[in-house]
Amino acid sequence: MVLALGALAAGCGKDPILGAKGITAVRPVVIAETPADGATGVVTTNTLITVTFNEPVAPLDAASFTVACTSPCVSPTGTVALDATGTVATF
Repeated sequence: MVLALGALAAGCGKDPILGAKGITAVRPVVIAETPADGATGVVTTNTLITVTFNEPVAPLDAASFTVACTSPCVSPTGTVALDATGTVATF
């Protein structure tokens, strides 16, 4: 059964482990955030929230970027924008 699956995958041009053309899909990683995760005493009015990724990301929208906090905090609403490098999102 394994050989049959391997032959089928090879016939489709995809490696069952590495994906198409042997390239793995790697997701961007958050390398910095402001305020820091778990921060306390953060001013809740006019506070910018930033997230820095290790590589450029596609444009973000409200459906793909959320900000949440634990009770009694009320999760904020707003818009998100990327800088010119595509690596820093600001909410």
